[in-house]
Amino acid sequence: MGVDFVLSLERPCLFHTRSLSDDEPSGHAMSMQGLLLAEAPQNLPDRTSWEIPAQQLDKLFELSGSLGLEGFITPVQAWNKIISRYNVAQLPNGKLSMLKSAMIPHMKCVGFGAFMEDDEFERLLDETLQ
Repeated sequence: MGVDFVLSLERPCLFHTRSLSDDEPSGHAMSMQGLLLAEAPQNLPDRTSWEIPAQQLDKLFELSGSLGLEGFITPVQAWNKIISRYNVAQLPNGKLSMLKSAMIPHMKCVGFGAFMEDDEFERLLDETLQ
């Protein structure tokens, strides 16, 4: 659930996360997309899936603290705030999806991943989940 939430919020980065050359980094090492692509099998036939350890989300959260984004929040930080305040399994049906949809237009890509203003996140969280 957390990985899906974070990936949804990283939508502004979707079309430029993977570089055209394997020798050229994408610049999105601090995003879930970047971590997933780094773990992806070399050859991906259509509809291929692979397992990603849940610890990747924790690792990304730890790394996000080193960014120094005062007043802004990354998708993985948003997810961690949500799960620290709410039991997501007991949220009314569709509330998390509504929050995701409300947040996506506020996410901006800055080359290493996506972020939004922390105040805007808090406002949307209060409006959607309260």
